[in-house]
Amino acid sequence: MRITSIRFLEGDGTRILARVTVVVDDMMAVHGLAIQPGRDGGFHLAMPRHHHADGSWRDTAHPVNKETRKYLEDKVFEAYREALISGAIAKRKESAAPVPAG
Repeated sequence: MRITSIRFLEGDGTRILARVTVVVDDMMAVHGLAIQPGRDGGFHLAMPRHHHADGSWRDTAHPVNKETRKYLEDKVFEAYREALISGAIAKRKESAAPVPAG
């Protein structure tokens, strides 16, 4: 698996810093990831999830092992830091500009 594109849309600035879309191998997009403030002052990457009628939540996409989660987080957080510096995070209601995944 190789992340080939990462797009950011600004979040609400408190609970969600940015909404994220990743493209895997130029073949599949995963929408709905969210960058949140981490407990240690860093970042937390929340997976896309679905709200059920009974009030429960369930991830709709997620890494299946620690190595894949680390790869995904490393790529997204690196691109997010670059996007913050360059101003490449799209405002809400505007088209999100892709950021090269490296």
